[in-house]
Amino acid sequence: MKKTMIGLIAAAMLLAGCVRKTPAGTVVSTPDEPQTISGLVVDTSTDTSPYLTDLKQHGVAVVGRYYGRCAQSNLPQKRLVDNPAEAAQIKKNGLGILSVYQYNSNSPCKLTGRFGKKDSKGYPVIVQNEVVCSDLLPVPDTANDTGCVLPTVAKNPYDEGRLDAKYALKQAKSVSQPKGSAIYFGIDFDYSIGNTLGGKRVCLHVLDYARGLRDEIRDAGNPYRIGAYGNGLTLLLLTGELPESYSKLCGNNTERLVDYTWVSASTGYTLSKEYRESMQWHIDQQIPLEQSIGNLRVDYDKLNKEKKDFGVW
Repeated sequence: MKKTMIGLIAAAMLLAGCVRKTPAGTVVSTPDEPQTISGLVVDTSTDTSPYLTDLKQHGVAVVGRYYGRCAQSNLPQKRLVDNPAEAAQIKKNGLGILSVYQYNSNSPCKLTGRFGKKDSKGYPVIVQNEVVCSDLLPVPDTANDTGCVLPTVAKNPYDEGRLDAKYALKQAKSVSQPKGSAIYFGIDFDYSIGNTLGGKRVCLHVLDYARGLRDEIRDAGNPYRIGAYGNGLTLLLLTGELPESYSKLCGNNTERLVDYTWVSASTGYTLSKEYRESMQWHIDQQIPLEQSIGNLRVDYDKLNKEKKDFGVW
């Protein structure tokens, strides 16, 4: 996720009349007040436990950390659930947490439970607007509840969404994430309005995936609110605010399927520039990415001062 200059990234997220002083690097919220963030916001795929003193000294108030249904071998510290004491240590040090669910979410193929095929330079393979997919994504081994296994068939986007939400809920509970806070789901690939997957527009798959997320969380009693992390096209689509010229090609969705939006740092992605300028987002990932705080690599994020809540816990 991304970062730019960082300015003072969200020092006072308050409504008039609700201002109160807080020390730098703190999170204050009550059910009747805006969520006050005093300090910087970062996200990282690394266990923060050894770096919490550095983060506090640097003025960080909130850390974005990850859930994912299976571990990823190239990012062994990415999942909060694999670092059992980390969440408690973050909270003990007075920092807030932003929960992000991300599992191989960098290709539209993820929506059907597959990896995306890449060319020799690492770019997605798209043939006549059709996104080309490769192997199936692992799924949790429900028989033994130990690790993950390869499925025998691909999933449809709705079922993929339900599966991701199921394990996001499970992991949130395991780290004692409080009810009423948010889980942001990564849908952080780029695509154009004309791209298809299995002959169907990608944007329609995105809607089906998001409805799967919503229904799984609803059926669990709505313990958490839903956020989305992605490009402008995705975020406008999921908030029912796509321009008409796009919307008519994407099912004319007017339903708001997410409570919060987090713009990925990729400035060239479809409609991201326009969405940033609209100021409808809650969080904006900044560039450049992969900055250093001590020995920890982080991305910086900017909060929208016009919003009063971000789902931080």
